[in-house]
Amino acid sequence: RLPQETLGFREELDVLKFLCKDLWVAVFHKQMDSLRTNHQFLAFTCGLLCGTLSTLGFQSLVTTSVTSLPACKFQVVIRKP
Repeated sequence: RLPQETLGFREELDVLKFLCKDLWVAVFHKQMDSLRTNHQFLAFTCGLLCGTLSTLGFQSLVTTSVTSLPACKFQVVIRKP
């Protein structure tokens, strides 16, 4: 469980830092910037990111691209209300 005091985000940059540093490490036990993965599980990961942002009050679109295995890139677009 992540502490409740870390979940009061107001800025998009703060919530993206939370996804990269706190959530990713809590789920995958490694930093996001060094993630190597197979595209088989990208739908789960996109859903995890999108669902977390939704829970935090941010509407978003999360997409992924695989340019060369075993690496992938996630693009997170936060929609302004």
